[in-house]
Amino acid sequence: MRSTLRRHVACPEVRQRVAQSTVVRSCAAMAAERNRFAVLDCEDAAKWVGHESVWVAAYGRPGEHWEHFRAWAHELPDLAELDTYQGMVITGR
Repeated sequence: MRSTLRRHVACPEVRQRVAQSTVVRSCAAMAAERNRFAVLDCEDAAKWVGHESVWVAAYGRPGEHWEHFRAWAHELPDLAELDTYQGMVITGR
């Protein structure tokens, strides 16, 4: 089994497919995913414009990546990427 695996990995076509695979990621990409958060804004009232920065300031830490989605405008994270977020803040009603 091991020799077969080594032979396949040695094959340039397989190495290229593995390198392009979404399963194989760099350490930097995996670290970035662990520090990925989102604010799902469900409030469209004008008085709350910009309030996502309050949540990021309250909960954010250096090195984290925060994204803002206006759910009321149908801006939502891609379902395929939901597991890459470490956490989410859902605001509004």
